[in-house]
Amino acid sequence: MGSLCLIALPSHAEPFVGHGESSAVQHARDEALRKAKIDSLRAAIDGLVVALDAAEVTAVLASHELWTGAYRIVDEGRIEGRSSIQIEVEVDLPRLTKRVAKSKPRPRTRGYRLGKVVLEGCASNVIDAVLAPLRLHEIFVEAPASDPLHFKVRCEALGRASFTSTEVARVAVTIGGALKGSSVGAGLATSAEQAQRIAGERAGADLAQKLTMRLAADVVVRIEEPWPASRIRRIEGALREAVMGVREAELVAIEPSGTLRIDVLGDTLDAATLTRELKLLSFPDFQLDDIRIDSPYEITIRLH
Repeated sequence: MGSLCLIALPSHAEPFVGHGESSAVQHARDEALRKAKIDSLRAAIDGLVVALDAAEVTAVLASHELWTGAYRIVDEGRIEGRSSIQIEVEVDLPRLTKRVAKSKPRPRTRGYRLGKVVLEGCASNVIDAVLAPLRLHEIFVEAPASDPLHFKVRCEALGRASFTSTEVARVAVTIGGALKGSSVGAGLATSAEQAQRIAGERAGADLAQKLTMRLAADVVVRIEEPWPASRIRRIEGALREAVMGVREAELVAIEPSGTLRIDVLGDTLDAATLTRELKLLSFPDFQLDDIRIDSPYEITIRLH
C-alpha cells in the first residue's frame, strides 16, 4: 500500500514502527491504526535515555494523535479474522524528549484563574482539550486574588482531506482578561469531533508554552526607547547588584515594538516593590523616574 503523510515533518523526526490489531466489527481498521500509533509512540518513549515523568508520559500517550500524525503504512491485512496494520511513524524526538523528561521546575508562585469561556461552533468537550495543557503546566491557581483569563474558542470544520477518510478541523483560541493572546491549532482525525479536540489541544499547548515562559519570571521589566544600548547593560547589572530582593536579571528578548524585556527573579518580589527599589537607583546620565506598573508582575520603563 502506498505511503500516507498527513503533516509536514520536522527535519529531526525519526521513524518508529508500531503494530495494532482489532477484532471490532465496526471501525476495525481505525481501531487497529489507533493501537499501532500508540505502539510506535511507546517504542519512541522507551528508547529515550532520560529519566521519565510518568504523568507526562501518560498525557502524551493519551494525546497520541498529536505525535503520530505523519506515518506510512508498512503492512495491512487480516489475521484470523482480526484487522491488522503495521505502520512507521515519524516522531519528533527532541520535542518528545523535552516533554516527557523528568525535571524539577521552580515552584509556581503565581498564575491565573479561569474566567469566562465562549465557544463558537465547537463540540462541548473541545474546551477540555484546550485547557488540558494549561492545567498540566499549572497555569491556573486556586488563589482568589489571581487574575482571570477569559477564553474565546472558535471551531471550524474544514471537511475531509483529499483522498483520505480523515476529517480536518481548525480551532482558534483567543485569551483576554489579565493577558491578551491567541493561538490556532489544526487537527486531523477519523471524526470531525475528534479533529476539533486535537486542534484544540494543539492550540492550548501553544498557549501553555507562551504562558509558562511568561510566568517563569517573578517580574517582567520592559524598557521603551532602549538607547543607547550601554544603558541597558548598566540597568541589568544594577538590578543584580544593587536592588534588594533580586537574585537574577537577564535581558531575554527584543519585542516586535522594539521594547526590550528583562526577566527578573527574586524571593518575594512584585512590580510595586521593584518599582520602589528602582526609583532609588541613580545613574550619571539618565534616570529611571518614568516607571509604569502594568500588572502585579510587569513594569515598563521609559528612558530619558
